[in-house]
Amino acid sequence: MCLKLLLIYLFRFFDPRPNFFYFDDLGGTVCQITLPSNAPIHQIVGTPQLSMEAAKRDACLKAIEELHKLGALNDCLLPRQKDAEPEKVLGSSDSDEYAGKTSAVL
Repeated sequence: MCLKLLLIYLFRFFDPRPNFFYFDDLGGTVCQITLPSNAPIHQIVGTPQLSMEAAKRDACLKAIEELHKLGALNDCLLPRQKDAEPEKVLGSSDSDEYAGKTSAVL
């Protein structure tokens, strides 16, 4: 019970969830996403779609593309860790070392 009250109190000041707003346009329904204040971008507006669900998908895809372009998401579309070490990329010398140890199975 105490934890629940604490979370309610904290979310009064900061809510990490995005907010979705819909409005009608000449071409259909448009979804506007407002991201939390700690996000690199704060607002995304999608293109007009025929349904609210399609408008939400369009705006979410646009937000993911923009976050990836800004470097907030890695290539697996997961949040990039600021203190994480860069991934080691296997070079040709590393792959040659394992080439003799594997056998091809057809």
